[in-house]
Amino acid sequence: MLTAAFLLFFVTPALEHTEGKKDETVIPGVEVFLDEHLDWVKDQRVGLVTNMTGVDRNLDSTADLFYEHEDINMTAMYGPEHGIRGNVEAGEYIESYIDERTGLPVYSLYGPTWKPTEDMLEDVDVLVFDIQDIGSNVYTYIYTLGFVMEAAAEERMPVIVLDRPNAIGGERVEGPLRTADTVSFMGRYLLPVRHGMTAGELAVMWNHEHALGVDLRVAEMQGWNVICTLRIQDYLG
Repeated sequence: MLTAAFLLFFVTPALEHTEGKKDETVIPGVEVFLDEHLDWVKDQRVGLVTNMTGVDRNLDSTADLFYEHEDINMTAMYGPEHGIRGNVEAGEYIESYIDERTGLPVYSLYGPTWKPTEDMLEDVDVLVFDIQDIGSNVYTYIYTLGFVMEAAAEERMPVIVLDRPNAIGGERVEGPLRTADTVSFMGRYLLPVRHGMTAGELAVMWNHEHALGVDLRVAEMQGWNVICTLRIQDYLG
């Protein structure tokens, strides 16, 4: 069972980390989105891909913030490994279910399918991704993002990534690439062991390098001042 300590390991250090500016706080993409980019989902039915790491600086859940917001019409959620609320053991098969707090359907992306199906997206106009990654190619969450982008491309559906810090920093890339013959769920998009990027940067790179054609927007963080190996702006020109 995942604990509060697990959540704090992912979120708290990352949100306090900056390079060269000790007093500056990182504002995660979810807060930037809610403050500045609600027009991106105006009059749209929102599907949220998230889990227990999708929180603001007060540790309020993105799922709850979206559900309670008068200007967001959230109609479905999508759960990766460990589920939406982080109460499922690692590697455990997950069925789709109804979330007790919101009454909304939670479609499993770690069960019968890894990629949202056409039926799962029937009542959604735009997909929003908000999950804290660990910065390594051996974690499943970034590959869930890749599968979500593939499905969105097939359905011509926009994707919004609410960006979060790379928990082990964005200054270094280390380790070998996974070989093509060992690709499964993890490793679908070949990355070094330590990839040095944020989820938003990975999404932009994959959309470009794999010609996915996704209508992609990234709610960038404020105060994230590391020198990253890839800047989102490199692929926006």
